[in-house]
Amino acid sequence: MNHKYIFFNEEMIEKIKSGKKTQTRRPIRKLVCCYGKPGDRLLLIKRTPASAYMRDHFPRLFSRFFFWWIEGAVEVVSIEAKPLKKYIDLKAEGFDFDPKTSRLFFNGPAQERERFFEYWDKIYGNTIYKSINNPPVWVIEFKVV
Repeated sequence: MNHKYIFFNEEMIEKIKSGKKTQTRRPIRKLVCCYGKPGDRLLLIKRTPASAYMRDHFPRLFSRFFFWWIEGAVEVVSIEAKPLKKYIDLKAEGFDFDPKTSRLFFNGPAQERERFFEYWDKIYGNTIYKSINNPPVWVIEFKVV
């Protein structure tokens, strides 16, 4: 069993810990998956800015620094390569929706699919990985350990 690292923001880490998020997608940058294989562990890393105290008292040292925190671990269940827009399990991706009020679109509510792609583009929108390009991604399914 290998240990690898994967970065998430605080909101997604909370969803992972509560069991609401069990899948993520990451752009394929190399043909070899850097997120391991089934059975490997991924350490959940959260990046937070240096505290205001540190920036105020040590501006040269901490003005642009971030701290990295290990927030837990997950075990990889499966990894496969797919186009970004190929079937997206919105619930596994941590996007909540009410099936009674959501308008269905392909494999999920239209509003939530749109929200997922907006969220994706916040992260990757200024790169070749923006959602309109439908880039190849690693679909990583995991469980909390």
